[in-house]
Amino acid sequence: MSSGFLERDAAVPMRDGVRLFVNLFRPLSDRPHPVIMSVTPYGKDKLPDRLGTFLMRLSGVKFGKLNCSGLTGFESPDPMYWVRQGYIVLQADVRGMHKSEGRQASSGSRMQKTTTT
Repeated sequence: MSSGFLERDAAVPMRDGVRLFVNLFRPLSDRPHPVIMSVTPYGKDKLPDRLGTFLMRLSGVKFGKLNCSGLTGFESPDPMYWVRQGYIVLQADVRGMHKSEGRQASSGSRMQKTTTT
């Protein structure tokens, strides 16, 4: 990643001690940067299936032009694009899924407490 720095699987502690695991993409400069945060149940490390996309295109499925880097997860911002614009991009696995600890909470007070300060 020539325009920035990638830190994989950084542990971020929540108020109750559960750790969410994140990938952090940031510009190389040390000055403060705004942050774009993406929390996903699909897996922060689940990158696009290039073979599946190719086979769907062969079968006639039309996607239009997808112009994003290979580090872009499903329904996530393209970290390379945003780092080049001067942003930090944080991609997290939700509580209890993939690498993050705890019990899965798709709604309710526990999820609200995890996602708000």
